[in-house]
Amino acid sequence: MTDSPLPSPGAVTGVHATSVRDVMTPGIVACSSTASLAEVARVMAIHGVHCVTIVAPDADEVGERRLDSVLSDIDLLAWATGSTPGARACGRGSRPVVTVAPDTSIYDAAELMVGHGIDHLVVVDQRGGSPVGILSALDVAAVLAHGELNATRK
Repeated sequence: MTDSPLPSPGAVTGVHATSVRDVMTPGIVACSSTASLAEVARVMAIHGVHCVTIVAPDADEVGERRLDSVLSDIDLLAWATGSTPGARACGRGSRPVVTVAPDTSIYDAAELMVGHGIDHLVVVDQRGGSPVGILSALDVAAVLAHGELNATRK
C-alpha cells in the first residue's frame, strides 16, 4: 500500500467541510425510466459514477423531471447476475430518493444515510426542490479522513 495525500473535502482546497454544499458532487446523472439496464450501465461507466437517478415515466421533460428512484452499482450487479437482459430501469432502483438541502450539516446527512440504509442522497435546491447534486458516502468519507465529521454535528 502506498501513501498518498488525502483529498481535501469539497471542490475548494482547504475548505472546512461543514455542510453538504461543501462536499457534494454538483449535477445529476439521470436516465429515463425506459432505459435498459445495459444503457444505464453505459451511462454509469461513461460518467464514472456509482449511481444514477431514474426519471419518472410521466415527467421526462427537462425542468419537469421527477426523480423516481436511485439505481446503484449494486442494483446493476444484481441485474447482471439474475435479471433478464431486456429489463428496463423503471422500478429497478432499490434505493429510494432521499433528499437533503445543501446547507444540511455533513453529520446530519450521514445520519440520514445510515437511517435509510443508503449511500447516496439527492441534494435539492431549497427554493424549488430541484435536484442540484449528489452526496455520496465517499464524499462523507473524505470529511472523515480529515477528522471533521464531529465538528459538523449540530
